[in-house]
Amino acid sequence: MTSTIFLRLPNLVEQPADWVELAADNQILASGRLQWPEQLTELASHAQQKSLVLVLPVERTLITRVTVPEKQQKHLSKVLPYLLEEHVAGSIDDLHIVAEPVFEQNQVLTVAVDEQYFRDCLQQCQSAGLNPVQVTIDALGLPTTIDRAHLLVSEQRALLRLPDGQAQALALSELSSLLPLLLGETPLKIFSADSTQANDIVAEREEIDHDLAFLAQRLRTTLNLRQGEYAPSSAWQEHWQQWRPLVKVLGIAAAVSYLLVIGDLLLMNYRINKIDSAIRESYAQAFPSEANVAQPMASMRGHMKKFADGVSGGGFTGYLAEVAPVVKENPQLVVRGAGYEVGSQALRMDITAPDLGTLNQLVQRFQQMGFSTDLGQASASAGGYSSRLELRRQGEKK
Repeated sequence: MTSTIFLRLPNLVEQPADWVELAADNQILASGRLQWPEQLTELASHAQQKSLVLVLPVERTLITRVTVPEKQQKHLSKVLPYLLEEHVAGSIDDLHIVAEPVFEQNQVLTVAVDEQYFRDCLQQCQSAGLNPVQVTIDALGLPTTIDRAHLLVSEQRALLRLPDGQAQALALSELSSLLPLLLGETPLKIFSADSTQANDIVAEREEIDHDLAFLAQRLRTTLNLRQGEYAPSSAWQEHWQQWRPLVKVLGIAAAVSYLLVIGDLLLMNYRINKIDSAIRESYAQAFPSEANVAQPMASMRGHMKKFADGVSGGGFTGYLAEVAPVVKENPQLVVRGAGYEVGSQALRMDITAPDLGTLNQLVQRFQQMGFSTDLGQASASAGGYSSRLELRRQGEKK
């Protein structure tokens, strides 16, 4: 189970800071003193994997109760500085102010600390590798009850907490004179860590072994001054700051890749549309009576199927269905190309035959089938004689 280290800072620079490590059941595991802030690194090695609570001396703070009108309680953080001005001698803008979230008769316990001092304490800890999860005030570790005040007497100072929660430090030499003024008829209980001090004060008394350990038992659940801009960052937030530049670069790279993909898709879509337009144009030329079909590719496959099955149709495929078997009868004929003229509805074939007689026989065969023929001038070539033959059904005009 994780233990907690409580580090209490001195009121004066020349005084040492003391610390105590408590288990979850408040058993003391270790304790010591160090010079603040020079020896903080020594504590850092001991504090690894442990929670750290930074305890400020009450002398450096103001702990008081402030009356907040009910209508303004929802905006507590905004109105507190104005309500606290009468309790502060200096500028309210120089203070870090935190209040408990609980109201009692429209009053709230408020803590104010010099912001520069507070910031310096945090920075000195963090520079030594320490990150306090909580910053609180030592006097807040004293109990509060409505029927009595509580006083902690140690070797060098005394801490007083009143029934309303207000707290302050008192010099040992002034206890006898100040307590009657501060308490009046309020009963007092003394917790004594030094049996030689405050023996002349009549009050209920309880001896304690370790003043910081005694306070720490209640400090676990007291007000945390690390609020607002000073709220402790989680582990992932600290790592996020480290990796943020890399994540930013990766984000830019991902955005660029996304834009490139979008660009490729747009270009591909443009090319597909262009191909589709070309297909429609070619289909319209081949089948003028079907120029506005929704799916030209599907219609083309239908025509090709009819052609493969030997079914004749109009236009180009009709010609091919009739002409192809005739050409196929003579293996010496070579069709080098074929085209269909939509306007004249004529089939043109570039044919090569071994001799002129074979060309004439082919022409006669087509004429017998009812075609009008027009054989162009034949020219001799290495494979025989080549010519262009134009076929047109009877009655169709040139």
